[in-house]
Amino acid sequence: MKAIIVKAKPYSFTDSKTGNKLEGTSVQYFTKTPDGEFLIGKTTASYEDVSKFKEIPGVYELEFDYLPNAKGQLVGHFRSAKYIEKAVINI
Repeated sequence: MKAIIVKAKPYSFTDSKTGNKLEGTSVQYFTKTPDGEFLIGKTTASYEDVSKFKEIPGVYELEFDYLPNAKGQLVGHFRSAKYIEKAVINI
């Protein structure tokens, strides 16, 4: 899916209840459906994946794996991002 990445922010903290270290990269993007509707999305990538987002805002080809959750609903899990070009947003 082609998307414009507007934020890729790494995080790393220790959960105060469990003591587990939590790391990742919070990614926010928007994309366009085949019928022209804009959709805003958010996903989590690994902590190391932040280096894949070298230009923000930027146009990227995103890939997701779709796996069922506990309710049997398909949920997209970030797999990869390929940089295409710089995005120019004029507001």
